[in-house]
Formats: sequence, structure tokens, C-alpha cells
Amino acid sequence: MIANIRVEKDQVFKVLEGKSMLADVFLPAKESSDSAPGVILIHGGAWQAGSKEMYQDWGPYLAENGYTAMSIDYRLSSKYNPTWPGVLEDIRDAYDWLIKNAEKYHINTDRIGIIGDSCGAQLALMLALDKPDVKSIISVYGVYDVAAWWNYTQVTRDDDPVGNLFGKGPTEAPDLYEAASPSAQLPRLQSLKDLNCLMIWGEQDTIVPAKQSRDFFTQLSIAEIAVEKLVIPDKGHFWFTIFPGIPGGRLVDEPNTVVAPKVVEFLGRTL
Repeated sequence: MIANIRVEKDQVFKVLEGKSMLADVFLPAKESSDSAPGVILIHGGAWQAGSKEMYQDWGPYLAENGYTAMSIDYRLSSKYNPTWPGVLEDIRDAYDWLIKNAEKYHINTDRIGIIGDSCGAQLALMLALDKPDVKSIISVYGVYDVAAWWNYTQVTRDDDPVGNLFGKGPTEAPDLYEAASPSAQLPRLQSLKDLNCLMIWGEQDTIVPAKQSRDFFTQLSIAEIAVEKLVIPDKGHFWFTIFPGIPGGRLVDEPNTVVAPKVVEFLGRTL
């Protein structure tokens, strides 16, 4: 354990069909009379891979900087197991569990933020639409238009992650794809008057094309939604968190040595 933080591993935030859904909670070691901001960490993995362990560096780092961070698992999809909207229900339940335990963890429920990467960024934004008390979102190389990403993945990969999530393609269920796309939810995002967004992406991203981030940033800006950006010119995907089998993702690796202080600075201004 890092000396100046506390960690509560594998906390059960819900039980689904007999299986425990788990979260890791990272807390500042020194308790004070002041409550800390809370930050929910949502991993990527195309809705079908990954775990809360991908934020094993970010959780302690945020706790060291005065935040109570919670990294969460959620149900994963596969070819024969679509998980939408269940996965969003998991994210909501994790949020509700954190709020329910706010007194235990000394969390200021008026100061809640979310960090999500890749598909976790899509989930973060969808969660904020349901939980208007969320003040800050940091979305990293996210999927913002799921129909556009479905089209892209039809020629770039063979596992059909978006189709697996929904159990059908966009021509079969266009309304479903639109409802799950942050880029189609601008009026609802505009209604969240206190929301602040920081978008981070790598310009060389070919997994979720950087165009998704560029276009969504422009949409948010035109809609006058408070948004900032941090663009890494020479990076692609898979560098923000630790992804099994892929090198990098540690906070000691570039560009996280630059990104991490920016994340803390942004949260400090907006939470």
C-alpha cells in the first residue's frame, strides 16, 4: 500500500444473477473534517474486455492528490451476450452505491466527477445525462458516435464490438444507436448547466479514429458546453490506462507524465 492513501479492494456494489460486481476505492489516508471530491473511473475495452484493474495507477494517484476514486467493473458483452442497456444500469448502480457510502468515505456529493477512456468515455457521458449532479467529465479517446464506429469497425476488425453490445446493427435499430451516442445528445448535455468536460485524445488513433474526438469537441463547442481539450499529436490508443497484453499505460510512461498533472489541475478547477 502506498503510505499516504488507503485502498479498499473488491467492494461489492451490486449482485447480478449471483455474481458480485466489484469496485476498488482509493482514499486519501488522512481524514479531515472536509469531505473530498469523488471520481468514478470507467475502463475501456470495447464493452467486451477490460476491468477495474486498468485504473490501478490512476486510483492511487488521484487519492494522493486528495480525491476519493472508485474504479469499477461492469458486465461485458460478447457475440451471444449483448449487454445494452444493462451495462449502463451497472454504471448507474455504481454511482448510486458511491453516493450511498458518501459518509463512510467522506465524499462531498456536490463534487462528483467521472473519468472514462474509449468505450468508458461513452459510458461516462451517458451516466452524466442520468446523474445531473456530476460536475466534471474527463473523456479519453472516446466513442461518441456509436453508429459511425460500427461502420468503421466493419472494415478494421472482425469482432463487431458495437454489434455485440446491442445485439443488432444500426440499420435494424437506428433509434437505439442514436440514444446511446453522446454526439446525438447535445440538447440534453446543454441542460447540464454545471457540467465541465475535458477531452483527451491521440491524433494517431486508428482504433477509435481521432476524428470522433475532433468532431465531438467541435459539437460541444458550438453548443456552448464547457469543454477543453488536450491533444497528443504522436499517440494513438491504449496509452491512458493499463490494458492487458499491451505495453504502456503506466503513469510513469509518456504521455501520462504530462497528462496526469493536467487531469488533477482540471479536476481542481471544476470539482
